[in-house]
Amino acid sequence: MATSSRFSKGKGHRVYYPKKRVYRTNDPFISVFTWGITYSCTQLMTVQQPPMLLDQDFRAFSKIQIENKYYNKENLPGHFKFKEYCPLVFRNIRERFGVDEIEYMNTLTSLPPVPLTSPGRSGANFYRTHDGRFILKSHTSDEIALVHQILPNYHLHIVACECKTLLPHYLGMYRITVDNRESYWLVMRNIFSVQLATHRKYDLKGSTVDRVASPKERLKTNPTLKDLDFLSDYDKLNVSKEAKVYLLSTLKEDVNFLASQNLMDYSMLIGVHDCLQDPELDEEVLPLDVVEDNSSGDDGLGPEANPPVPGTEASFLPSQLPSTAEEPDVTPATNLKPKPFIADNSKDAEVAENEGFWPVVDKSIDVYCLPYVPDISTLKLIETSPEPVTKSIPSNDPIATTPGDYDVIPKESASLQQPTAELYFMGLVDILTNYGTKKKTAHAAKTVKHKTSTQISTVNSEQYARRFIEFIDKCITVTDV
Repeated sequence: MATSSRFSKGKGHRVYYPKKRVYRTNDPFISVFTWGITYSCTQLMTVQQPPMLLDQDFRAFSKIQIENKYYNKENLPGHFKFKEYCPLVFRNIRERFGVDEIEYMNTLTSLPPVPLTSPGRSGANFYRTHDGRFILKSHTSDEIALVHQILPNYHLHIVACECKTLLPHYLGMYRITVDNRESYWLVMRNIFSVQLATHRKYDLKGSTVDRVASPKERLKTNPTLKDLDFLSDYDKLNVSKEAKVYLLSTLKEDVNFLASQNLMDYSMLIGVHDCLQDPELDEEVLPLDVVEDNSSGDDGLGPEANPPVPGTEASFLPSQLPSTAEEPDVTPATNLKPKPFIADNSKDAEVAENEGFWPVVDKSIDVYCLPYVPDISTLKLIETSPEPVTKSIPSNDPIATTPGDYDVIPKESASLQQPTAELYFMGLVDILTNYGTKKKTAHAAKTVKHKTSTQISTVNSEQYARRFIEFIDKCITVTDV
C-alpha cells in the first residue's frame, strides 16, 4: 500500500498514513455483506428461539456501526453500517423452509456471491451464491417498507400452508451503508434448478399486451420468453393429473393471499428441463437462472457452470448419466429413455441414482420442482399437425392478425412424433407491487393507449388474480400415464 512521508511526533514511533484506501474486493458491498452476515448469524445463534413470535418481533432489528477507518482496512471500508430487519422472524422462516443457520451463513460467506447482470428496467442489482442456491436482490426503501407491511401475514401464510407455496422464499432482509450510501437487500431461494440445466424459460403474467421477448433478448443463448412467445410457440406444460391439482391448488392459495394484500403485477417464472436432451450437453453448461424483476422477463444470466452442491456431488454428476452418443448432438436423445425421479432428500437421491433413475432431483435443494413426474416408459407419442393452428382470441386483442383470429405457428419439431419428458421448476416473482395511485394512473393510461382494459398487465389485484389463474390453467395439459 502506498504511504506518505509524514511522521508522527511521538518518540520512537513512526506512523504511516495511507494516501488511498484499497480493498481486496472490487465491490466493498461484498466485503460488508459477508462480514455482516457472519456477525449477525453468530450473534443470533446465542439467542434462544422464542416459543411464539410477538408483534414486537416484526418491528425489531439489529444494527452495528463501524467507525474506525483503519479497522481491517485491507478487507473492509473504514466506515460502514450493517442492519438486519426482523432477525427472529426470518430465522423462524428459514427454519420452516428447512434452511439450517450454519448452512445459511456458510453459503453466503464461504465464497463471495457472484454479481449478475441486471435483467430489467428497474435497475435492481443481483448476486448469486457460489453454489447457486440463494439469490440476493437489491430493493428500494418503499419495497422494504412493503415487506414490513405484509410480513406478519406472509409468515401466517407460510405456517398455514406448511411451506407448500410458490411464493418467493424470503430468508433475510438487510440494509447496508457504505460511504453514506444505503442499499436494501433481500435474500431468497433460487427458483430454477441448481442441479439440472434449464433448457427453456418463461415469464408469464397472463397478459397479451406488450408481453413478448425483445429482439435483444432473443439473441441470447437461453432467452426468457413471455406470454405471447408461449402462445406463438403453441407450447404446453405436460404434467400428470396429480401435479396439475397440486399446482393449481397451491397457486390459488398464494394468489388469493397476494390479492388480499392488494398486490399485483407478479409473474410465474418457469424453467423447463428437457429430460430427452443428451445429458452430455449439460456437463459443462448448467445455468443457474432465477431473478425477479418488475416488468421484465430477461434474467441476464450467462452460461456459467453449476458448481456441485456440497454433500450431493455423488448424486448429480452429469458425467455419470448414461448416454449412447459418443459425440454431443443437438437433437433429442430419445433412445436414452430417461427415468425421472424426485427425491425428498440427498440420501434418497443417491439411492435413486444408484437404482438407475435419471435425472434425479433433490427436493430439499430444488424446492420449486413439481412433485409428480410421469414415467417416460409409458408416455404416449404426441402427434401434432405441421399445418398452422388457428386459435380464437378476443377480437379486441391488439396481437390478432385479423379480427377474432390469431395464427399460431407450431415449432419446427412439432410435426415429428416425439415423447415428452420434462421437469418444471416454477415459482412466483415480482410480488412487491401494490395497486396504489401510481398503478391506477398507469391502468388508465394503458387502457387509452391499447383500447382494452382486460388484457393489459396493470389491473386491480382481484382481476389480476383471476386472469392469472385462468391463464396458467390453460397453459397446462394433463398427460395420461
